[in-house]
Amino acid sequence: MCATIDLIKNMMTENNIQKGVLLVNMGGPLNEKDMKTFLVRMFNDPHIMPLNILGRKALAFLISNSRYKKSWAKYELIGGTPIVETTNKMTQSLADILPEHHVKMAFSYSPPFIGDVLKTFSDEDIKHIHVIPQYPHYSFTTYQSVLDECARFFKMDPSVHITYAPPYFGHPLYISFWAELVKKHCEKENLNSPMLLFSAHSIPMTFVEKGDTYPQEIAESAKLIAESVNMKFEVSYQSQIKGSAWVGPPTPEVMKRLKSEGVEELVIIPISFVTENLETMYDLDHDLVPFGKNTIGIKHVSRVRIDFETNTYLELLRDLAEKKK
Repeated sequence: MCATIDLIKNMMTENNIQKGVLLVNMGGPLNEKDMKTFLVRMFNDPHIMPLNILGRKALAFLISNSRYKKSWAKYELIGGTPIVETTNKMTQSLADILPEHHVKMAFSYSPPFIGDVLKTFSDEDIKHIHVIPQYPHYSFTTYQSVLDECARFFKMDPSVHITYAPPYFGHPLYISFWAELVKKHCEKENLNSPMLLFSAHSIPMTFVEKGDTYPQEIAESAKLIAESVNMKFEVSYQSQIKGSAWVGPPTPEVMKRLKSEGVEELVIIPISFVTENLETMYDLDHDLVPFGKNTIGIKHVSRVRIDFETNTYLELLRDLAEKKK
């Protein structure tokens, strides 16, 4: 009898625990001054720049001061970063369908920062926090960076209990999300039998040699999405930095080969992102799509837009909010 009463008490206590959900993305600058801060934080991240702390600080200082004006000019061309507003809307939408949770957002390289938001949760006596990194595929540079930042906060405040949604590159709802976007895009563009080109952000080969599983997970996502829409596909990578070996093949080179093989309908899918950003709206829309059309002469080149405001994506987030790692 006492054991039953204790069990009921424990269940009641567990049900009354306030729970937080934290959506994390990389963030984005809102003005030119923020651009410099954004670059400093990014290149100070040991997951991005695997150097000792002095080396990272020196390089981050040099890169931020030499690049921030040029980088901000690109943001101005696309109307500013869409990540902040999109993640805010995503947070509000998830809060609407998870009324029993406190849902907040945080960014790695621009405010509100991960540690600050975790502290806000703790100050509000919300000690059980479930983190959903907005990176479908595991990489040292993204998913692991978020985990380690949360772990640093836990060392300062061990009273919090932090769990993590696993990478969701093969989640049925993630596959359905992209399949729906691809089908909608092809119908809108009146495409008959396009080749799908899944273009992902590249990472250094040294990370892969150390065990980063990102390329395998990108390949798995692409295969599952292409199979679900019954279309041919290729996988490529963008944003490689010259001077060292990065994961490939590069997207422009694959586009050239596909043209030589007679492909006339090409649909580019930014598979490694769940929100629009500089790489989708500038690197793809401003550079690679025109390159395909005007430079190498593919008849129809287009890019699938990322629309998170779908029932499928929100259901995915709801499901991830219930998963622990």
